[in-house]
Order: sequence, then structure tokens, then C-alpha cells
Amino acid sequence: MTSRFSRLIAVICLLAILALIDLLASAGKPPIRLPPGAPRLAVVVVFDQMRGDYLERWQELFAQDGFRRLQEKGAWFRNCHYPYVNTVTGVGHASLLTGCSPDRHGIVGNDWFERRAGGNIYCVAADRHELVGLTPAAQVDKNRKRKTGASPERLLAPTLGDALKDATAGHSRVVSLSLKDRAAVLMGGHLPDACYWLDDDTGLFITSTYYRTRSDSGGATSGAASSRASRSRTRSWRLRRQPAADPTDSARFPNHELNA
Repeated sequence: MTSRFSRLIAVICLLAILALIDLLASAGKPPIRLPPGAPRLAVVVVFDQMRGDYLERWQELFAQDGFRRLQEKGAWFRNCHYPYVNTVTGVGHASLLTGCSPDRHGIVGNDWFERRAGGNIYCVAADRHELVGLTPAAQVDKNRKRKTGASPERLLAPTLGDALKDATAGHSRVVSLSLKDRAAVLMGGHLPDACYWLDDDTGLFITSTYYRTRSDSGGATSGAASSRASRSRTRSWRLRRQPAADPTDSARFPNHELNA
């Protein structure tokens, strides 16, 4: 046995011992007990492309138990600025739920060039995972390419949900749901109990084998849910009331109609 091989065996044994110690330490960690009256549910809702000034600009249109209630009875943080340049959705979702910038959490764009891959990569694409909830025919996109699964493997920092899991020794339940895969995956973190997003081609809410196996899928969404989603995609959405007098918005929506 060479000295180099002996050192390799020693390093492997040391890593195995450290991993076992960490496993035992987390297994014996008692969950945090909530004080009486503490909230048992935390909900994070993100409205993509909703500017901060919209809360004041359209306040008169908000119902009393909606945004207005949050403004009057909640915490409204106004002095919020991006400490980075590329403010696309994937970067924002990752920054919001990890509390750190792209140089720390690793999501620098929706897509970026990666030297190891020799080309552009998508922020949540994972070739070693498959989509769950689609038929074999629906696994192929309009360009006849196989759709890849999704995972948070490129996210380098823990999210709020990951921190809750750690603080409660796994007793917390974390669920992430979005129309976009990158929003659901990056905001859900590494340890969610469920993570679903909408498949554009079928109108189904789907997931990935990172989160669950095919054998226990049973279809990611029911037929009723799929039917409702399909109807919504082709429906015209009309405003319930006339927009406020604003030449910019009147130019954008001359017929006061929004198409879904």
C-alpha cells in the first residue's frame, strides 16, 4: 500500500466520521418550541413586476382587507434597494428568500454561460432529474426537445424555508407554488415538502424527481385543476372598473381589457 493511497483512505475515513458526527448532532437537536400565541403559518407572496410605488399610486382601488390592510396594520418597509445590477426574476427570488446577494447565493441570472457546460445554462435546469406529472408525450416541448427536470442545486445559500427546517429539526412544513419553475424552486429552497409550478404547454401543475419519485406522483394535479387552468389560459380578463385617470395606463390599455 503506497503512502499516497494511505493518505487517501485516511481522508475518506475522516470525512465519514465528520459526516456521522453532523448527522448525530442534527438528529438529537430538539425542535424550537413556539411561545403561546406565536403565528404557526408564514406566507411569502411575490408579485413579479409590481413596482413599489404601485401601493400608493393605486391605493384607492385596493379593498380594505387586501393590500390596504397590510399597509395600515402590517410592517411596510419602504427603504428597499437592490445591492446588485441584474434584477431579473431568478436573481430576485433567490435574493429575497436567502437574504444575500448573487455573489453569495450563486444565482446570477435566469440564464448564464458556464464554462464547464460549454454553453448557456438555465438557473434551475437539472438534466439528472425528470419532470413529474406529465405524460411521456408531454415531456417533449414544441421544438421536439426533452424537457429537463428542475432542482435548486445551483442555489448555494439556504432559504427561509431551509432555516425553518433546521430550527425545528425538520418539523416545519415548507411548500412552494408558482406559475414559473424558477420562482417555485428558488424560493422553496433545498428542503421543501412540496414544490410545484405550471407547465406552459399543458396547463398542469408539475414537479420534479428532485422532490418526489414518479411512483408516488399519481399525477401532480387533478383533471379538474388542469381543466380550470386550461380555461384560464384562453380567457379574456376585463377590468372590473375603469382605470384611474393616467395617460400612460390609458395608452397601454385603450379598451380597458387585459388578455390572460
